[in-house]
Amino acid sequence: IRLVVLDVMMPVMDGPAFVRALRPLDANVPIIATSGLHDNDKTVELRELGISTVLAKPFSAVALSRAVVTALEEAGRNGTQFAG
Repeated sequence: IRLVVLDVMMPVMDGPAFVRALRPLDANVPIIATSGLHDNDKTVELRELGISTVLAKPFSAVALSRAVVTALEEAGRNGTQFAG
């Protein structure tokens, strides 16, 4: 997995719970969160968990593309290696 895009409000497991479950499996995978709820407790919690990109819905394909490129570039600068 090179990148995870998740919705903050998912059934069964919300965004912060998903991040907590994922980190032990891959501490370095870049994560982009999306949310239709602005400035809620879940987005604050995600930021506290180190998720720097939270896209507000609705977002454009261009905004998502930019976020993906940025996240992958940052992961590369932090030493994360991706098999090709």
